[in-house]
Amino acid sequence: MADSVECEIDRYIASGDYDSAFMAWPGHGVIERGTRGHGDLQEALLRAVEAREIGRSLPAEITGLDLVAFTRQRVGAMVHGLFPMREREAVLALLERSVVFLTPLNVRRVIRESDWLKTA
Repeated sequence: MADSVECEIDRYIASGDYDSAFMAWPGHGVIERGTRGHGDLQEALLRAVEAREIGRSLPAEITGLDLVAFTRQRVGAMVHGLFPMREREAVLALLERSVVFLTPLNVRRVIRESDWLKTA
């Protein structure tokens, strides 16, 4: 069964796809298998991210970047084109809190806090 778990982990890291029933994992039911499988896939993703970070540094362009202002600037035209004036500020405020930029400083926290493996 360990080979099957390893195959599922490799498939997830390569594609983001996984068996949501976690049938390759041992356990006495879907909840136990799901808990084990979710944890194993999440840890494997963290290891893959860490391996890809080796020898890389944060790009100078984003050091000290005001992410709220950057997000508003990037989505502003879309919001202005899709929403009436009275709704724009609320939509922009929602988007500025919803867009997450992954950096070496926050990627581990974001992956660990993500409830859904597809999101990660």
